[in-house]
Amino acid sequence: MHSVARATAKDLSLPFRVTNAYAHQHFMSSSYLSLKNLQESLEVYIETFKDHDNREDFGYKLCGQDFVLDLIGILDLLWPLVVLMLQSQANWCPGWKLCRYVPLVKAEMKKFIGELRKDVPDAAICPRLHKRISEIKRLRYGNSELVLGWFVTEEGEDGMPVDWEAREPDDCLSDLRDLAEDIIGELQQRFENSYAELNKTLHKCLDFGNLFTALCGTRVDGKIPVDNRIFSEHGAAEFRRCVTFVSQMPHVRKQNMELGGELSAMVFWRLKKVLIEVVWGKMFHSHFWNFFKKISSTSPDGTDILEIHNLPQEVVVEEFEVSVPKKFTLSEVFHLELSNGETMEVLFQEENVITALYCDSSFYSVIGPKFCLVFDIMYAKTGTEAVAESFYRVIEKQEMDGGQSHEVLVNRSKVDWSLPPVIQCEPALTEMARLYIDGDKARGLKRHHVPVYKDKRSWRKSEDDLSKVVRRIVNVPVKFPFLL
Repeated sequence: MHSVARATAKDLSLPFRVTNAYAHQHFMSSSYLSLKNLQESLEVYIETFKDHDNREDFGYKLCGQDFVLDLIGILDLLWPLVVLMLQSQANWCPGWKLCRYVPLVKAEMKKFIGELRKDVPDAAICPRLHKRISEIKRLRYGNSELVLGWFVTEEGEDGMPVDWEAREPDDCLSDLRDLAEDIIGELQQRFENSYAELNKTLHKCLDFGNLFTALCGTRVDGKIPVDNRIFSEHGAAEFRRCVTFVSQMPHVRKQNMELGGELSAMVFWRLKKVLIEVVWGKMFHSHFWNFFKKISSTSPDGTDILEIHNLPQEVVVEEFEVSVPKKFTLSEVFHLELSNGETMEVLFQEENVITALYCDSSFYSVIGPKFCLVFDIMYAKTGTEAVAESFYRVIEKQEMDGGQSHEVLVNRSKVDWSLPPVIQCEPALTEMARLYIDGDKARGLKRHHVPVYKDKRSWRKSEDDLSKVVRRIVNVPVKFPFLL
């Protein structure tokens, strides 16, 4: 049937998608992709079924009006949850971001419930329902004809339905509303019962989206619209708790740094002054466009971003305000107005700020090592589950027949995790061999004798006597030098 469906898609000039294998962890992202592929090629499957496998009971399952409406409704409903899962699994994403993400997902689902009461839902919240619901109610899906939906209430001993009842579009929409309310309730319960209080504390002081939001305002008579007193108090109490904890850690105390609860305000304000300069001051041209990306004004869904280059140095920010995105996103979107009259929507990319804290010397040097130390420790404490999952996969690869202790597997995994990837093994092994043979006085490593002895003179004498085959083997490039 796969080849038949592919040929049908080609004849009808329709996209042909196949469902994906489900992840064994039952992640929603894999399920969602399968449902999305099914919806994109549903016309192909309907026409293929009608031409080659026209069973009556199967027809109600595939061509049923209720099935099609459920399918596109589920795709619109679950999209915010899929975005939440993918975003929170990103390697850069700290745990405290869920303080922002979860309320946004709940709010989007509540909007979804409200849109289901309209004849035609809004395209920004229910894009598929907005496009298809009118034709589905007319028993059409594209150029394919649908049949009335039936819900089986009783099956016979042979598995065949013996009793059923009609399922109207209003029944489908009512079920979607109930499902959305159940998901909101489960999400809230999970957040209240399982989310660590530490993340709520860190969100108030270390979340850069939260800090940049506090800088919003409009320049009046050339003055920066930031109240230094109010901004200095923003998250100050929570940051003090973080600094107090970090300053008491043994390896931090050994450094004898000027770091403690009483000095936390100075460390935090140094960061905040830098953020003010990024938006309203001298660092606008050098750093703002590394952290914010312009959203294309012609993008229908607000996802296309553009690079900004070569702005005149005299251009400054006149207005910086929170904006409402055209399409659901977990990232902050701001409205920006420049002194040259240009206005735009910009998307905040927090991962670039975090990267700059570790990799951009022009950024982390002005912030100072004390804040970077506090952030690094708290960032590591709330890392994404993706890091742990990756390490678990490495541990699985260390298992061999006969069984090994947990300690052996962990030690093997640490070595494997620390080694470079295969493609980089040649220079790594070369450096290891050099250290083994020549030693390193700075590291306290002594020289070792190479357990291979040969007489170079005898080798040169016999080299010309080698056969062509042996000579070819000696001179052929090594395919996997890291194995030698």
